[in-house]
Amino acid sequence: CLYADSDYASDKEISISITGAVVMMNDGPVTWLSKTQNDVSTSSGAAEYKAASMGTDEIMFCFDLLKFFGIHWRHLLPMPIYGDNKAALTWMKDAKVSDKTRQIRAEYHNVRHYVKSGALKPIQLPTEEMVADLLTKPVSKAVMDTLRMFIVS
Repeated sequence: CLYADSDYASDKEISISITGAVVMMNDGPVTWLSKTQNDVSTSSGAAEYKAASMGTDEIMFCFDLLKFFGIHWRHLLPMPIYGDNKAALTWMKDAKVSDKTRQIRAEYHNVRHYVKSGALKPIQLPTEEMVADLLTKPVSKAVMDTLRMFIVS
């Protein structure tokens, strides 16, 4: 599964968001990322959608690696992609262009392609269970302990 999240406009000086993503297979993390997004997002939904796109690149890399080693993985599809932003999850499923989605560059729409093809399935997750939060912003020790249990249990 894929957990993807962002910390919207966390850099107050230039309003850039931070992406966090964790790819889990067989109940363990196999890859993760924490990266500044390349451009400014005009909403938290757009930042989260971009985070999902960047996470999609990670999970597709994992699938390519499994394929290279001859490991069968198609039975894992559709792979859940967990997000905690309702707008971003809606945009993954629906290709309608609106004022909110118009500014999202085409390079980020790979996530929508994989959802439409059946490879990924967007699922709403409570923010309290979003393990990718660990990669987007400082969290309290209590939050870190809780989220860490989702990763290692």
